[in-house]
Amino acid sequence: MRINKKIFFYAVLILMIASFIEVSSYLMGKYRENRVPVYKPIIQNKYLCESYLKNHDPVLGWPAPINFGKNGDRDYSGSRIIPAFSNPINSCISLYGDSFVWGADVSAKDTWGNILSKLTNCRVSNYGVPGYGTDQSYLRFHQNLKDNSRIVILGHLSENILRNLNQYRDILDPFFGFNFKPRFVIDTNGSLKLIPIPKFSIKELQEAVKNPKSYLKYEYFLRDSILDRIRFTFPYTISLVRWLIDRIPEKLANKPDWAKFYNPEDPSQALLITTKIIESFHKEALLRSKIPVVIIIPTSYDLIYYQKNKEWVYQPLIDSLNDKGIFPLNIGMRIIDYIGNGDFSKLFINRFGHFNKEGNKLFAEIVYSHLKGKNIFNKP
Repeated sequence: MRINKKIFFYAVLILMIASFIEVSSYLMGKYRENRVPVYKPIIQNKYLCESYLKNHDPVLGWPAPINFGKNGDRDYSGSRIIPAFSNPINSCISLYGDSFVWGADVSAKDTWGNILSKLTNCRVSNYGVPGYGTDQSYLRFHQNLKDNSRIVILGHLSENILRNLNQYRDILDPFFGFNFKPRFVIDTNGSLKLIPIPKFSIKELQEAVKNPKSYLKYEYFLRDSILDRIRFTFPYTISLVRWLIDRIPEKLANKPDWAKFYNPEDPSQALLITTKIIESFHKEALLRSKIPVVIIIPTSYDLIYYQKNKEWVYQPLIDSLNDKGIFPLNIGMRIIDYIGNGDFSKLFINRFGHFNKEGNKLFAEIVYSHLKGKNIFNKP
């Protein structure tokens, strides 16, 4: 009888401990859902799906061209409003990239593109789009045949190497929401192959959100090994352990999450894909009689890592582009030249956000100095 009571006692104790661990893992997992990629399907109703299919850009994903010139953010050419030179007919420089090119979290007059317009005394059209990968930025340039700028600048944010592997933004960034995008892969001949946005019916779109793996064959972050990392399901303790195993080595090294994708040996081929996208932009710009300029933009995570380790996580991309005869401007190095080992947070909205007014001003001055130093304004 005593033995049975003892067994019962320990069984209850183990159950209580296991329950406590499982509940704790659940709470920790819910907390980290707001900080790292975790896909939780949000079933869209018929009205939202109809609206998406009607208004999305079938090639780029977003923004909806129907809104150009109507919502106060963009003029009819699709550029962000440029207060210094509001007429979009003639531009000397055009910018392509993501939210760091767009100038998120500051007013139109305080964006580095508008400040660059003042420094050059000519219009700088800003075709940056928040949330874009380098792939979409290049495709926007490719489609924008009315762009009459002589100089075209492609901005690659270090984090964008992840977006270049992504088809459904909600998987990579739960805060970004309901948007699909194109991506490139490497075909059997070693060339870039465009994977367009799938064409959905309303029913298919609802199913794709519910079960994206069945519809998005080229979504890297739904591969089995990756899915274990981003899927947060019961048993939550095992989900959390998988996540910790994946994340701890990089966190101990203080590396940004995207650092490993710059490794030439990474199975995603992210470095090769990104190199070829930028190379395609460079070649096409030359064919269109334009002067291409590539800039590499760091996040604050990259700056923190460089200050501690004196190396850029995206250096393999710079090296790869150099091998192709493309010599990008590393904005990070110029920021370090300016700030040294000081506190660069004064350049950002918050420690891990976009550039603030001062950061945009420095950004514009860096780009202007580069263009002037390379005598780009006087090139035939």
